[in-house]
Amino acid sequence: MKINILLILFFLIAVKSYPQINQSWIGIWSGELFIYNSSDQKTINTVHMELHISPADSASLYRWRMIYKDSANDDRKYLLRTLNENQGKYEIDERNGILIDAKMFNNKLLTRFNVQGYLSDVSYELDNDKIIFEVISGSDTPLRTTAESEENENVVSFNLSAYQKAILYKIQ
Repeated sequence: MKINILLILFFLIAVKSYPQINQSWIGIWSGELFIYNSSDQKTINTVHMELHISPADSASLYRWRMIYKDSANDDRKYLLRTLNENQGKYEIDERNGILIDAKMFNNKLLTRFNVQGYLSDVSYELDNDKIIFEVISGSDTPLRTTAESEENENVVSFNLSAYQKAILYKIQ
């Protein structure tokens, strides 16, 4: 009986404390985006980046604006829509017909998508006074397939060709 009560309490706490986009995400975040390639693992480019997060016209919608370099060069005015807050399900609406599903794990919002043969994993992690933004990408063509002999389960590996990282600090 005690175990059942403890399990129910644990479940209720876990459901209520499910990470969500909340007031702590709201603001203007700014920093440098470092872009690396896989051939020499050195920085091949550095670009100023900003992420502007603000409430939109409904409780389940946020403006998710990404600026690279400056707003005249690359200003992406997306929307972040809450699909199921209790399950941490969101979507990024690029406002051109493209919708990218996103999932919240702890304080990290994750996306995975494929564009023209390249897989990209993108993460936004809220860490106190900063958001850590990362992109890992590479071809969706398998690099190799191996199998476990006993279970005969295939494992497919993919090439990683680019990595990007920015530490964005709240400036407003």
